[in-house]
Amino acid sequence: MARAGAKWLGRLSWTLQSRGNPLRRPVDRKEGRVIVSLLAFFLIAGPLAAIISTHLAYGASLREMRAERSWREVTATLLDNAGHSSASVSNWAPGARASWTAPNGQLRRGIITVDASAKAGQHVTIWVDRAGQQTISPMSKTGAVLSAGTLGLAALGVLVHVLMLVGWVVRIAMNRSRLADWETEWRTVEPRWRSPR
Repeated sequence: MARAGAKWLGRLSWTLQSRGNPLRRPVDRKEGRVIVSLLAFFLIAGPLAAIISTHLAYGASLREMRAERSWREVTATLLDNAGHSSASVSNWAPGARASWTAPNGQLRRGIITVDASAKAGQHVTIWVDRAGQQTISPMSKTGAVLSAGTLGLAALGVLVHVLMLVGWVVRIAMNRSRLADWETEWRTVEPRWRSPR
């Protein structure tokens, strides 16, 4: 691993050296400048992208948390045993029909996720929104921070991939230019090389 890293750094160093090497062509120097520019852009834009996206994601999470303040925990009563009804929340989570009282006092019924051992008549605590519809538990402050941090790292990863794609496209264009230059030089040199002295 260390050997591969040293090899890569050696190649990068050779690519970035632009003076004093007679084998380096103008296209090689252009490629070196593009690589330096992409690295500089990443070092400047990377932290900014991570900070801005983290800030925006955290703001969105705080707005979501404020909207979730009206959610309440209520006690639902199971109407069926788990898995004995046609109720199924998903392929891996058993469900059961249940009834509960919404925050506005209205009686609600629906299918809720339960343990496989849940029995009819059992009481289960669930979260409901203002209208009394079942929902997931509200986001915690820790969840908001982790979500924002994850999005910040994701933005950094996207930037890295975009810059790598730009570098790859530039490299292809530079290689085509190199091949065209070599072809032109070969057309000039080949007749002299083949002719007898």
